[in-house]
Amino acid sequence: TYAYSQEWWWNAYTTGSTTLKSGFVADRNSHNHFRRAGNKIPEAFGNAPFVSFPHWEAPGQFEGIQAKSYNPMRQVYRTIGLVRGAKPYALVVDDVRKDDATHSYRWVASIPKDLILVSGTSLPAGANPATDVVLQEPAITGNRRLLVRILNASGTPALGAAYSINPNPGKVLNFSNPVEGSEFAYTQTVSNTATSESWKRLVIERANVVAPDFRILLFPFRNGDALPTSDFNGNSLTVSLGSQSDTFSFAPRTANVGGQNVTMNEFTLSRGGTTLLDYRNQIEPTAVRGPAGVLDVPPAAPTSLNATRLSGPQIRLTWIDNATGESAYVIERTLAGKQNWQSVASTLPANTTTFTDETVQVSTGYNYRVRCVGSAGSSDYATVEIIVSAGISDGTFGSWRVQYFGDGLADIPGVSGLDDDPDGDGCTNQHEFLAGTVPTDSGSVFKMLGLTPASGGFQLSFTAIPGKIYQVERGADPASAAWTLVADDLTTTGTSIEITVTPAPGESRGFYRARVKN
Repeated sequence: TYAYSQEWWWNAYTTGSTTLKSGFVADRNSHNHFRRAGNKIPEAFGNAPFVSFPHWEAPGQFEGIQAKSYNPMRQVYRTIGLVRGAKPYALVVDDVRKDDATHSYRWVASIPKDLILVSGTSLPAGANPATDVVLQEPAITGNRRLLVRILNASGTPALGAAYSINPNPGKVLNFSNPVEGSEFAYTQTVSNTATSESWKRLVIERANVVAPDFRILLFPFRNGDALPTSDFNGNSLTVSLGSQSDTFSFAPRTANVGGQNVTMNEFTLSRGGTTLLDYRNQIEPTAVRGPAGVLDVPPAAPTSLNATRLSGPQIRLTWIDNATGESAYVIERTLAGKQNWQSVASTLPANTTTFTDETVQVSTGYNYRVRCVGSAGSSDYATVEIIVSAGISDGTFGSWRVQYFGDGLADIPGVSGLDDDPDGDGCTNQHEFLAGTVPTDSGSVFKMLGLTPASGGFQLSFTAIPGKIYQVERGADPASAAWTLVADDLTTTGTSIEITVTPAPGESRGFYRARVKN
């Protein structure tokens, strides 16, 4: 957004300070002003202001970069990613908006000058003339192609006219008329009259729109290859090719940046029902307002990140929340010693201080990092490393053991074993775990309360807890395997369940039992 909203001027200098062009001010931002938390440049040049940044080509000189406001934009955010698979492709998501008025917008891609634009009836099978164009290399060099599919481009299709701009004397850039293509895409030649250089670019133009919401699919292929199908409805996108089917579920997020609301379209990506990527709460609106190098204050970083090994296996993370006004917490994980960070929780609510990761593998080392997200950007990360041991594999969750016995990995003799009964209520820890009762409280136990005569049968009651589902069965003999279901899907909001049961015709003796169903 900052780059699109400024006009730039370079005036290299050796000592003192640069001479400012009329209307311009020294740009005191640095590279690290624009880099994500956890990805700052540690060397000194990362914090060097652009105006005094060492000259790239002239030793002993400084760049002297200056800026002034030019065509201010409310937001310019681009998300682009390569989706790997048997047939890889790229998705470009552009969230661009100048203000609340309607304007014309151009989506531009620089391309080699020898590429041919194929559109309309000349398109290959599987292409849609209403949305697709193909960039084709000359036959003499091969048969490679690039499908450019417009998934969305709000506004009125428009063809640009010839024009030129004159940023400074002697360097006029001329833009030619559209030379080929359909009503929604064309190629344009750009030339520099001072150097006689020229470039070619693909242009998609929309007019009379507040925000064009460009969504573009790029698919490389060779002549004769099958093309993907796509279904985009604004909230989700499905891209299918053969047995591969990918679904993008978009999650718009609004933040207040510099007193104005900006909207970013983040998403999750799944394939075959499995989530491959969670990209929610990842875009960081720039905190830069102008050349002065003054940043918004991001939320305070979490501290004291701690990782506890549980059985299952699981990892429980805890940290101290130091932020105010944050909107979410994000947790990322990578294998120890690697930098392949992947989100494992991207939408934890504000003020969260704990998370349990149930997707870890035994005998594996992990690094975790936690940050919070707010309207002024993201905090720094808190990090921790842990190795997952095998733990106890006896069917009880480590978090349950930690809750009641303080240790999710070690078996405390006579206390936390499956067959132990530390509260002496007649139910083992395994039974208490399955029943949802408290293993350290003898008053919390799953048991029958009574069977009393009632009109038409008997009144049966037993202890129960909210959130569990129960069933009642009847049998002629406690040792028999033949039990008949008499009541199912029983629940309670209190501490017990009471139902009326009726003996079978001709039955002189019977037994009833209650079971936890879930």
